[in-house]
Amino acid sequence: MRKELEINFPQIQSYPIFANATSVIKGDSAKLWVSTSFLQLKARNIIIDGAIDKNLEYYWFDFMMNQTYQTCPFLNYCPVYKDILDSWPNKKIDYIVSFINKGYFISLVIDYYYLQGTSIYLKKHDTHEILIYGYDLNKKTFLIAAFLQYGKLNFGEMTFDDFEDATRDEDFLLNYWSGDKIELFSPRTDLIYEPDLIAIRNTLIEYLEAKNVPNTTFRPHTVNDNNSWVFGLNAYQVLEDTLVYVTKHLHSHFFWKPFFVIQEHKENIVQLIHYLTQKEVLTGSFELEIAMKNSKNAKVILNLYLKYLENKDLLIINKIVERLHDMIQTEKNILLDIINKINIHTQNTKINI
Repeated sequence: MRKELEINFPQIQSYPIFANATSVIKGDSAKLWVSTSFLQLKARNIIIDGAIDKNLEYYWFDFMMNQTYQTCPFLNYCPVYKDILDSWPNKKIDYIVSFINKGYFISLVIDYYYLQGTSIYLKKHDTHEILIYGYDLNKKTFLIAAFLQYGKLNFGEMTFDDFEDATRDEDFLLNYWSGDKIELFSPRTDLIYEPDLIAIRNTLIEYLEAKNVPNTTFRPHTVNDNNSWVFGLNAYQVLEDTLVYVTKHLHSHFFWKPFFVIQEHKENIVQLIHYLTQKEVLTGSFELEIAMKNSKNAKVILNLYLKYLENKDLLIINKIVERLHDMIQTEKNILLDIINKINIHTQNTKINI
């Protein structure tokens, strides 16, 4: 017997929580919610005492959207703590199969040491999330989505035996922030999402002015520790400072996720412009042409850094910095234009930043 829940390639895959959520939600309204919600960035300094702190670098450049499961209107979300499940250690397979039969996707933490297809399989113990979206009882496998190779989401299978091994050491799994629970969610398809133009305008202003937004219904993802983080356009300065550090310390590098985040952020700007054009807030092609150019540039920057990781050619870092400067300036120009056109469309006063 086999059961497989419908899953999509995620709109945002830079980090597991985003990838899991955006691979489950469905429909044009859900895609629009993603494009208009993932617009603010945050970053923090990872150079501590003259060296890159490897304990900080994973989430150091990120979208300003920390509680995706809880805040996404297109998800039914239910966290289940393991200690309330009767005989969880002995009935894991049965519980997971039962959840899938009820239409729930399952996100939980495992030890990647036991996950075939990863670079650390049977080499290194490390905790990470997987998303389970089906099972095959004849093959005794779960259907999973996981970050297997090169930090990219892949779809595959995991045997029941490997799953048992990967979830056996509960104390070790608690090293990960969600290691004490199983997160269940299913898609909601009964909603029609219509973005609030004023809220979009405010988010773009906060991005340009590098502000930490207040905790509101529209943006429930405030970072409380302002001293550790910067926001919006200032996030690029942190990235550039880190790149400069790399040029001064031969063979130094950092995790390449920031460039993936930037690429997805630029694609969200493109989709936002498509929406605003459809709503006749924008009427020309200027903004879209620049946004598409920036989206392409972001992909080039990502590939340049991957190339740097292979050959450690410092000239590549200089090219990345140059492209970042060009992208930031052109993006600032089109976002200012979009803000003012939203103001005109909504009959608000023109804003100068």
